[in-house]
Amino acid sequence: MFALSTWLDLITNVPSVHLDEFLALSTEHHFPYYLSVALAFRGRSLITHGQIQEGFALLTQAQVEFRAVGAVLATPMLSTWLAEAHAILDQPAEEASCLAEAARIIETTEERFLEAELRYRVPGDLLKADGDQSAAERCYLQAIAVAERQGAKLFQLRASTSLAQLWCDQGRCVEARDLLGPVYHWFTEGFDVPDLKEATALLNELA
Repeated sequence: MFALSTWLDLITNVPSVHLDEFLALSTEHHFPYYLSVALAFRGRSLITHGQIQEGFALLTQAQVEFRAVGAVLATPMLSTWLAEAHAILDQPAEEASCLAEAARIIETTEERFLEAELRYRVPGDLLKADGDQSAAERCYLQAIAVAERQGAKLFQLRASTSLAQLWCDQGRCVEARDLLGPVYHWFTEGFDVPDLKEATALLNELA
């Protein structure tokens, strides 16, 4: 249950309130795969709170554990998180290698439930941070297309918000509003979650 709850926290982009229990139970009962996943989640959490070196160490440990049990499920997620960490640490070669590995595994295994995020939107954010706005835009458009095809409205919203913010920064405010508005107005609840709060703030700015 804690594993599924932690996954749900990830998908909805809210702070995990189940991670400690997930990590403790995986350790106590010697579930090596779930321990690997829990370590990855803990590492990502530390990085998002600014504890870069500690978080990177846990992500690396999780990668070792994944390989030890021969696990493939969820490795695109781990590779993408490692890419984000390498980007923060200014290690572009390692960043690119991790993104390529995530894309390769997605194509090989067809583990596509986070494809819009892992293969396109997050790389788009990294490209934008590097100043390559054209490549970032292409990634965001691909993320939106994948999410729309899969009916993954939350991921579609997240990618649309990223692209709308990019267009807003470029002065393309009407295009940004026309992109984000329809997918945002599909939602009828959950306006207290971070993704919808961010979209609300951006639409207010664009109004």
